[in-house]
Amino acid sequence: MDGYLIVAKLKLALIQMELAEADPPQNTEKAISFMDKASKEGADLIILPELWPIGFAPLHLNDVAEAPNGPSVNIVRDWTKDKGCFVLAGSIPELTPEGIYNKSYLFGPKGQVLGEYSKLHLFDLMGEKDTFVAGDKIMTADVKGFTVGVMICYDLRFPELAREYALNGVDLLIVPALWPDARIGHWDILLRARAIENQLFVAGCNGVGNMTDLYFPGQSMIVNPYGNSINEPDNRESLIIRDINSNEIKKVRDLVKYVDDRRDDVY
Repeated sequence: MDGYLIVAKLKLALIQMELAEADPPQNTEKAISFMDKASKEGADLIILPELWPIGFAPLHLNDVAEAPNGPSVNIVRDWTKDKGCFVLAGSIPELTPEGIYNKSYLFGPKGQVLGEYSKLHLFDLMGEKDTFVAGDKIMTADVKGFTVGVMICYDLRFPELAREYALNGVDLLIVPALWPDARIGHWDILLRARAIENQLFVAGCNGVGNMTDLYFPGQSMIVNPYGNSINEPDNRESLIIRDINSNEIKKVRDLVKYVDDRRDDVY
């Protein structure tokens, strides 16, 4: 939390996809097309939304969940080997003997797995406690000088998790999501709050479309440490590309050191 000796720069690409419910071939074809475009535009790190291969499809989950190292993992891994980009592969429903995990993978530019994260908090209102198994650990990794951490959708509502990431040196918190229209106002506020209170960048990548009688309105955002979105959020399928600079984190932390002023002897 003491600042940076070297300034790191990163070109982020958020893929705000319109997802087809329970249709991995169609969603995968679209994801690869967007990834190709992001690569051509010089993206360093590409981010996909939550459950990008299947969309929101709780009634079909047992049919479309994938075994570890399944098709979605292998497709993205092979793509990164050719393109040389980092990819945060949103999340994938991964079937294990314990049950189905809502799992995110971070791939390096040579196809290597740099980190894995399973959603910690399951949202009962959308039936997740009946369909998924919760993860039990955080994940951090280095991406071109930025330490990144991952939260998935409902995890965003837990400031304790974001603070744990900040205390583990995270500069960029990535939040793949399927956040529905009914609570989209909270999405905006919470992304900004997590950035402000931890003095870091937050990238929230939401899906788009009508699935299982719910509408998902996008509104993906890259928020700087001041809590300002550096893109104009919208509800259309789109590719959002922006540059971030670690010097912005240093500036805000040098100005106000409230993360360092925590009273961990009290709370």
